[in-house]
Amino acid sequence: MIERIGNYRVLRELGRGATATVYLAESPDFPEPVAIKRVQFSGNDEAQWTRRLRKLFATEGVVARKLDHPNIVRIHETYVDDEQAYIVMEYVTGHELSVHCGFDRLLPLHRVVGIVFKCCLALDHA
Repeated sequence: MIERIGNYRVLRELGRGATATVYLAESPDFPEPVAIKRVQFSGNDEAQWTRRLRKLFATEGVVARKLDHPNIVRIHETYVDDEQAYIVMEYVTGHELSVHCGFDRLLPLHRVVGIVFKCCLALDHA
């Protein structure tokens, strides 16, 4: 496991997707832990895919940093270079909604409506 990403001390891995890994980290600038979404570019990547991924990361960081809403995760910093790219964001505790996707574990309707309403408010703001 990596120990540092930029100025951030990595505490543990939170999740892994097709292109990026998300870590929980400590920041010298923020009292609360942060989440860092990181992609590492390797020499084996196709050049076109790597350029596209770098551009996506840079764009995601610029756009998301402009959004200030209680239902949108706050972006603190973005970084892109030849070897890696990462986005430092507010760490939100909780669990995945997928745990409520089984018929025997569905959320009550009033909770679902509340979640959908908050998502709509965030999308409207964006």
